[in-house]
Amino acid sequence: NRIPSISWPALLTAWLHASIISAFQPSNNHNIDPQWMMGDVHHHHRHRNHHFNGRGKQHHGHCQPLFYAATKDTTIIESNKKYLFDTIGLEHDEIQEIDETTHILTLNADILRQRANWLTDRLQLNDDEIKKIIRSQPHILGRTNLAPKIDWLQHRLQLDDDSLRKIIVSAPHIIPCSIEDNIEPTLEWLQSRLNLDDDALRKMIVRQPYTLGCSVHENLEPTLDWVQRRLDLDDDAISKMVRTYPQIMHLSIESNLVIKIEWLQQRLDMDDGGDDDDYFYSDGEDDDDVSLQRVSKMIQRFPGILGLSIDDNLEPKMEWIQNRFSMTEEALSEFILKFPSILSCNVEKNLSPTLDFYIDALGGDEQRALSLLQSNPTLFAYSLDKRLQPRLEEAREVGVAVDASVLRRMGQNSDDLWYAFLIRNRLL
Repeated sequence: NRIPSISWPALLTAWLHASIISAFQPSNNHNIDPQWMMGDVHHHHRHRNHHFNGRGKQHHGHCQPLFYAATKDTTIIESNKKYLFDTIGLEHDEIQEIDETTHILTLNADILRQRANWLTDRLQLNDDEIKKIIRSQPHILGRTNLAPKIDWLQHRLQLDDDSLRKIIVSAPHIIPCSIEDNIEPTLEWLQSRLNLDDDALRKMIVRQPYTLGCSVHENLEPTLDWVQRRLDLDDDAISKMVRTYPQIMHLSIESNLVIKIEWLQQRLDMDDGGDDDDYFYSDGEDDDDVSLQRVSKMIQRFPGILGLSIDDNLEPKMEWIQNRFSMTEEALSEFILKFPSILSCNVEKNLSPTLDFYIDALGGDEQRALSLLQSNPTLFAYSLDKRLQPRLEEAREVGVAVDASVLRRMGQNSDDLWYAFLIRNRLL
């Protein structure tokens, strides 16, 4: 029997039609086999251990990519607009901007809803979180590789589900970034540049996920190189600084770092130096070198100072401290160097009430309280509600005479040491 001739155009048309129709159907399982990824990316990382070690769920099973399916049907477009307004909660001007800058409103019926629901389910998002993601990156609902990219990120950083959600919600702009061209090279550079193990890398990205969307050569590398040279840091010191305050990688050199470091040198009058080894002073050194070394020491102790505003934060707090303690410039400089993170404290909610607490604890003797805190500025760091006030009550209950040494114990002692101290005094 003769085999009937095949119409190849008709066969191709039928195949494409069946593929597109099947792609519209959402998977019954949002999970994905780790093998189902872009071949070059998975092959590049075949040596990595992709087990979660209890941090999150491993995802198995096949997940079809959600293909972009466009329509010119105005009824469907209006339905998509209504969905974004009624269900997601976007404003009309936001929807209009989406219409002008993306094509997601042309997705065929119910595809937009299915993709938003899939993302919500996969990341366990609440209403505000899915709204934030779509408002920031609406075009992700038109992408075909959400599942493999999200799963790859979770495997690569060994993230639990809560950390994965935090990263995506905080920095949804990383979703469109290429794994091969952007995300993985950035992660590898960070590990090499800062000598980070996988655990330290994960903690850094969870704290500052924005880093994954930044260019290494245009942003991260020049900023870290400049900070390391300017503050004369070795590799261990710059690594510790960035791990403590990863936001430093995103500060502008010209409009932030240069200005702030010079301002700190001038404002704290650090050219005076002194001869304390802790402040890097030695005879024969240039005053500018001594000044910069002391600023470097302060920034290493509290790198977050570089992220604080001069006008709105640093200057008002330094003025309050200097005026309240009647300090000279030199005394202020020494005070800040001892405890630079005091500049992150709120004057009205923290510094002023804490000072009042110590004055009251010393029977209203303001000068003794000021002298105690000027010598021990870290006493400002302890919580009034959780540590200082309860311990003051406990000391008074057992008849302890509260003086400066007892107040230091209140702040600095662990619970074991504090209660051992109370027991000894109760037995006397």
